[in-house]
Amino acid sequence: MGFRDSGLEISVRKDDLLVVLKRNRAQHSKDFERCIYFWQKSLKKVLSEIKAEECFEFPEKLEDARDQCPESCVKEYDDVIDMFEMSINETIILTTDAYRKYCKDEWEWKTSTYRNWYYKNLARLEAEEVEEKKGEANLS
Repeated sequence: MGFRDSGLEISVRKDDLLVVLKRNRAQHSKDFERCIYFWQKSLKKVLSEIKAEECFEFPEKLEDARDQCPESCVKEYDDVIDMFEMSINETIILTTDAYRKYCKDEWEWKTSTYRNWYYKNLARLEAEEVEEKKGEANLS
């Protein structure tokens, strides 16, 4: 039986748990905003390349863009944060599974959400943007 299946429970202070959840929420929100920014840049490029008068079916490039649209899971964080903020208990008991989600930020949805091309390549996209801006500044 591995740790993930152990059925262990842990008591945590509600205030400490809320700090961790809010920090993780802020990071996810920031990642999503950056990913959606890069997705929108790509979408603009794809849209500029499509000539509607030459389309006789839905453009495959747009299907790819739709499929790669980053998803936000901020609502999942908000729901859990609201639930714990409303709790009258100052100590919260977490199962191993809840601990992994809420404290270690290992939600089930992260596997599929972070498999998205924009999430997987976020660091590279940001580095490329910095280099682009440096190049533009040098031309000025």
